[in-house]
Amino acid sequence: MRYPLPKKDAQGRYKLGVMKRVCELIDYSKLDDRQEDLSFTSTRNVTESDTSSPGPDFHAREMGVESEYVAMEVEKMVGDIVEPFARMLMNDLMQQSHKGWDATRKNDVYSLRAYMSFKYIPSVSLEFSPMHLATNVINWCETFDESTSWYDRSLTEILLEALAFAKAGPQTFGDVEWKFLKFNKSVMSISEGSNAMKVSVWGEFSPRTYSHVISTIPLPGLRTIDLSGAVMQRNALRGQSFTDLSIRIAVYPSDGVDSCAPSAVLNASYCWTNDAERLGPLINTGKTEYNEQLKEIVLRNLEEVHNIPFSFSPDQHVDTHAWDRNHNPLTMGAFAFFGPGDFQYLYASLTVPNHNKRLHFAREAISTRHAWVVGALDSAWRAVYEYLLACGQPQITIKMYFELWGRNIE
Repeated sequence: MRYPLPKKDAQGRYKLGVMKRVCELIDYSKLDDRQEDLSFTSTRNVTESDTSSPGPDFHAREMGVESEYVAMEVEKMVGDIVEPFARMLMNDLMQQSHKGWDATRKNDVYSLRAYMSFKYIPSVSLEFSPMHLATNVINWCETFDESTSWYDRSLTEILLEALAFAKAGPQTFGDVEWKFLKFNKSVMSISEGSNAMKVSVWGEFSPRTYSHVISTIPLPGLRTIDLSGAVMQRNALRGQSFTDLSIRIAVYPSDGVDSCAPSAVLNASYCWTNDAERLGPLINTGKTEYNEQLKEIVLRNLEEVHNIPFSFSPDQHVDTHAWDRNHNPLTMGAFAFFGPGDFQYLYASLTVPNHNKRLHFAREAISTRHAWVVGALDSAWRAVYEYLLACGQPQITIKMYFELWGRNIE
């Protein structure tokens, strides 16, 4: 797994950044005493059949997109939307302020699509008409920029994603470098006891009793657990929910790129949102015909993207592994991807303990760093801090906690 970590200063310390806690985890000697070099650098690969000509326009004219938008790089347009917010959020991080977060929260009611449709006005420097973007322009931008229905997600989610990569369109803010880096029990219910929490486990007749419980269960999975006895906040849990070909995104892993045995594995189709749902029914069916159908779709799409004949890929193919997180019984989906208003209500409800302050929630979904290990670490920090406060630990203990694990940036 690769992470966009902040670079080190002249003294060898990591600079401030949203992934700083992951850096500290990687360097934590008690976690891994092998002291191996886990660093691999990589660059983003962009494939075009002819780099001397303009990139594909994804049928812009057929979609009714005017020439002035086609002539402008989509990256610049998206950057014009995201960059002002991202810079304010980065200033919050550097100056320990909250002006950027306050501005972001005011717009959390918008999806990126709604913001582009009803609030965003292009900057004068883009030389567009000073009006909101039309639906066909937004659809075309999404096709060029991300996966299907990505723009239907929360504007806040998009901003925080840009912050993780320290990049908004063509604009950058901060330096990052890429680096790699008692179980097996199913819970039935969590409820309050007398100054404790009771956890019922499948196959066990009596519930287990704990002074505090920190849940890191994925939110879709958490909905399958009976929390009626935990006295939860209302609305804390509710149903939530760059080719234009089926594979959508191909990733070229850089594992071992500088070694004598570089990786021969290609992540041929890294799909999110609706695109993943469309390919998902062909995965893990147990039927050879569907496995072959999926393989042929992916190989043909790869050939079209790279402008190579179909006869080439089957000869190079060794094996395929497909995985659909939506049908994984342990996660019931991939990472969190909030919609409009979720940071204002869902996130706010789950970042505090329950009624008796003995049930706490932590994982990447309950953080502002969705899909990243650093989100899980930040949420774990918060959950432990909640526990210390709920237990009435003395100030000297809180101070020791800060000295050992720092402070959270959320």
